[in-house]
Amino acid sequence: MRVVVLLAACAALAPLGTWGYTAPRGSRRSVGLPQGEHRVDLAASLVGSISPVTDRNPIVRREAERTIRLATLEDLPSLAEHRLKIFRNIVPPTRASRTYNAIFDGLLTNMRNRYRRNGTVILLATRDENALATVRGETLMGNVELSSHQLEGSTLQKEQPDLSRWYLTEMAVNSAYRRRGVAFSMLQCAEMLAKERGIDELLLHVDSENKAAVQLYRKAGFEVMQETPEVVEFTQKMGLLDSLYAMKHHHLMRMPIKV
Repeated sequence: MRVVVLLAACAALAPLGTWGYTAPRGSRRSVGLPQGEHRVDLAASLVGSISPVTDRNPIVRREAERTIRLATLEDLPSLAEHRLKIFRNIVPPTRASRTYNAIFDGLLTNMRNRYRRNGTVILLATRDENALATVRGETLMGNVELSSHQLEGSTLQKEQPDLSRWYLTEMAVNSAYRRRGVAFSMLQCAEMLAKERGIDELLLHVDSENKAAVQLYRKAGFEVMQETPEVVEFTQKMGLLDSLYAMKHHHLMRMPIKV
């Protein structure tokens, strides 16, 4: 079965596992770039040789000031703290708090359940590849989650039964490391993993008014999909047409993976 990765990026970018098979490597062409834009040569930008990424070899990419790697179960508590801070503006209290503990425990349980799902992967950008995702120690720079279960039962999936998809969510960059290419690096690594494992396509939702985010995704190789009934149904399934988001319009964008 071929595989597709679906990315649903968070509407506001600034506040923003393992698979059992590998695909052959090959040349790629740019997809969906505005005129004048140029893709970064991903293979040339990797430091050293890369073997298939697994739990035992979690490093996806090394750069001058960061490492992109797979998250482990040990990372999840610090990652939950990071997401509460980024997405909900909730920081750990200085004193014991039942309310905070309940929110934190609920999020952590949900993250662990998703992590254990077949096909779910979390990518971390860290300053030290050997460190856990320590928020207070400024080790964690950013994270993004890729999964497939959100498409189950959707018309979008039923019309392409040979394709399975990952849904990328929780794109978040630590405020201390924004505007330094962290999000772009994580998108490149998601693409690299997709190519390595025979994945056909990346998809994401983005607030159409968030021009900076749309530009970033176009630069990474995404293009806006037409709003077919299947696309609208999936957008609704993801809760992006609910009252909380009723005043916003979201694009579904795609990046075909060429091998």
